[in-house]
Amino acid sequence: METRIVDNIPEWRYQAEVIARLHALEDAGLPLTCAGDMNRAKRSRRERMEAKVTGLTAGEPDVRVYITGGVLLSFELKTPKGSRSKD
Repeated sequence: METRIVDNIPEWRYQAEVIARLHALEDAGLPLTCAGDMNRAKRSRRERMEAKVTGLTAGEPDVRVYITGGVLLSFELKTPKGSRSKD
């Protein structure tokens, strides 16, 4: 697995740019669609409960790309100070 440090920007901004670029590729006609999650977002106790019961799970990738033919690409985005969870 290769690790690349891209910049010292907040993870959510980096993820937003990745999603925007993937949507642009989809709009250009590439056979893909994508979805993103912010599983680690800071939440109140109630928001954590709601996230859990609606399916947000620690360890899920930040970005998923679904490609025609049953191909799934999963991306975990981290800031230079970020670390992967055990999940």
